[in-house]
Amino acid sequence: MKKRTGSICASVILIIIVIFLASDVGFSLYNPNRFTSTPPICTLNIISGNVEAQTKDTITWDKAEDGMILEPGSRIRTAADSHASLAFSQGTMTKIEPDTDLIISKLEGNQDTQPDNVVMKQLSGKTWNQVTKLPDESYHFQIKTSSADVNVRGTLFSTEVDESGKTLVQTTDGCVNVSAQGREVEVYSGQQTEVEPGAAPSVPAPMPPARNELVFTIDKSAAGLVIDPCRSKTGYLPDGSPLNQISGSHLSPPEEPGQVIRIREPNMGEYTIVMHGISDGEHSYTVEGFTEGKRAFIQAESCNITTANETILKLHLDVLNGLLQAVPALNLESSQEQPAATPALKTASKETKSQTSPSTPAGSDIEIPTTSKEGETTGEKPAWSLLENDFEYNIWVIISIAVFAVVVFIFVVWKH
Repeated sequence: MKKRTGSICASVILIIIVIFLASDVGFSLYNPNRFTSTPPICTLNIISGNVEAQTKDTITWDKAEDGMILEPGSRIRTAADSHASLAFSQGTMTKIEPDTDLIISKLEGNQDTQPDNVVMKQLSGKTWNQVTKLPDESYHFQIKTSSADVNVRGTLFSTEVDESGKTLVQTTDGCVNVSAQGREVEVYSGQQTEVEPGAAPSVPAPMPPARNELVFTIDKSAAGLVIDPCRSKTGYLPDGSPLNQISGSHLSPPEEPGQVIRIREPNMGEYTIVMHGISDGEHSYTVEGFTEGKRAFIQAESCNITTANETILKLHLDVLNGLLQAVPALNLESSQEQPAATPALKTASKETKSQTSPSTPAGSDIEIPTTSKEGETTGEKPAWSLLENDFEYNIWVIISIAVFAVVVFIFVVWKH
């Protein structure tokens, strides 16, 4: 009897082991992502104009779609009047300027599908890059051109490749490492370096002073987002995260007493500034234009902004012979009232659907980023497309395992 009982116990243990191994193999076969991480992929956002794309499996150019997912081997090119951006995780973004040709060479991620290595090949044109600084030293962001390698971990910088293959790198914030022909230089904020084909990088030198500059200042109790004539945006989103798409622009840190947005060499056309109150009350803002280091105009106003309202400021910028033109002064009693139309500056305020979701300015097709209940920014496409690594149960696998276990159990009991 004891022998029979011991045999049954051994059989039960054997069945448990068989079930565990069979289920482990079954789940692994049905869900291969359990053991392998999903490679990170980026999202293409079309800001304006026509953008074409080549996927890794094709050689033909097709019209790119806003929000399409790009994998390693994908190639993007913009037309003469087109702007686009590539959204990566953690706030890292590459703005693709007009007449630019770019290949996504490598996207590698860790087990959490976060990027460890982003490598792009810039064949021509200009890119503007906002790379979020991460504490992980293994994170790398690199742009390769025909004449140089540009490596960063967290900074704002532009990379431009002309028809001859010469590379120009300008750093707006942080530090960029540029290497070529066995030599590497560090380009700090406000500096630039040039790399001729077949030559080493030039000694970093100060960037030439901006001929024109546009400066927006908003007091600390309000947050603003500037949208340029090409629909690129710089400022703080409703969820408080920074966004910097306007090439050459600089955004002050949130801890500073007042938000300052500087736009280097602004384009001619209409700028839209969307302001939200962090707290209810009267807030002040200033708009300044500088030409060759001298102030061309200034607008200083105060208005009542609440957390439930947005104030929209529109500024039409004129450039004559490469220089900003003076803007007539405008005095407003309240931003809650629609002011008389002026050729220079006008504001409008309206109720939003929620305290965290600004609406699109009237008469404009500009998409203002909004936040969902979970806090995700919906105006910008999700940075990464992730696949779940959880178990996906196949009912037929489970039934097969159960039948197998019963057969083994009956066979063992019958034999003993």
